[in-house]
Amino acid sequence: MSAEQPIKKLIHEMLDNYKLSGKFNEVNLSQHWEEIVGQMIARNTQKLYIHDKKLFLHLQTAALKNELKYHKKMVIDRVNDFIGKEVVKDLVIK
Repeated sequence: MSAEQPIKKLIHEMLDNYKLSGKFNEVNLSQHWEEIVGQMIARNTQKLYIHDKKLFLHLQTAALKNELKYHKKMVIDRVNDFIGKEVVKDLVIK
C-alpha cells in the first residue's frame, strides 16, 4: 500500500475489509437525509435503514407514502449519487 494514497480511499478500504461500509453509509445517509430529499420528506421520515441494497423508509403520512411510490427512482438515484456508488437498488416504503 502506497503512503501517498488519499486518506478517503484508505478509510473506505478499511470499512470494506471490516464489513462496516454498509453501516457507515446508513449513518451518513441519516445525517444528511434532509439535504438529499428535502425538508418535507425528512420531517416526515420516522426511520430509515438499508438492508440487502434496499432502502426502507418509515413515513408518518399516507399521502407522502403514496407520492414517494411514484418517485422511487428519483430517491434511489439521489441516495446513490450522494454516497458516490450504488448502495440502493430498491425503495421500500412503510
